[in-house]
Amino acid sequence: MDTKPQHNHNRKKTRASRRNGPSFIAIVVIVVLIVIIGFLLTPYVKKYLADSQSQKRTVPDEVPVVTQQPATTIDRPPVEQEQTPEPVIEPLDTQEQKPEVAPEKTITQICEEISTPITTFYDRLDRQSYIQNSKLESQSGVYFTSLIQKLLDNPPVVTRETDDLFTILQNTAHFFRIIGKKNIVVIKGILHNEKAHFENIVAKYFDMVQQPKCSMNDLALKPTDEALYDYAGFFLNTMGGRLYLFRRDSQSRMVIIYYSLLIVDQANIKGKNRHGIQISQAIDSLINEIESVGQGLKMREQYLDKLYDLQEKYQQ
Repeated sequence: MDTKPQHNHNRKKTRASRRNGPSFIAIVVIVVLIVIIGFLLTPYVKKYLADSQSQKRTVPDEVPVVTQQPATTIDRPPVEQEQTPEPVIEPLDTQEQKPEVAPEKTITQICEEISTPITTFYDRLDRQSYIQNSKLESQSGVYFTSLIQKLLDNPPVVTRETDDLFTILQNTAHFFRIIGKKNIVVIKGILHNEKAHFENIVAKYFDMVQQPKCSMNDLALKPTDEALYDYAGFFLNTMGGRLYLFRRDSQSRMVIIYYSLLIVDQANIKGKNRHGIQISQAIDSLINEIESVGQGLKMREQYLDKLYDLQEKYQQ
């Protein structure tokens, strides 16, 4: 038997065993190590999985908490809406207070407010000794109402007064010619003794003129706008009217000029200022006089308020 081929065969086998032997052992060793490592890590893997599952369970629980926080903010607006009905109550209160406003006066009530002070004044005048000594033909209310109506029926000359001396004298003696000396003396006595009531009575007579529907029985007057306008122009623009006023006391003079200005202003409003009477300078003059020497006037502030309005009106 040839030993050389056998030797070569053994040699190849030895080389193959060397080449294949260690690799097989390495595989076996790795498998064993993996088994050992897996066995050792099993508790930790289980714990990790348990923790991950618990986290997954807790996440859904936290989500509602986050969504509940805006829910509290969403609930706040209704609280504000509950407070909105409070202002609605205020208009109801104001409506309940409306009946407390005084109702508008009827024409009958207005006429009574005008006539009552006048009749009371004449009733008291009848009890005064200086009136009783005058021996009037009738009660003072009826008597002086007839005198006033007589003056209204015979107005003075307003235009072209200075064309002749006769017209000037007529205007200067206008009241003396119309009602006579005796009545002028009585009227002077009333102006002197009844200063405390003069402003109120003149104001009531002016209110009566503004309410022609008022019926005052025996005290009824029938004044026309033309007659009132003529007397206003007489006191404001004529020599005779001015001389008459300057013979009176300052308070009576200021009151008469004041109402004369109101009458001319009304004529302007109605377009009936037929004599073209200008009152702007008279307004300024009366304001200065009332402010300087009109402290004794009871209705001083009322006069000035109206005069300031007229001053502004006629300076435009």
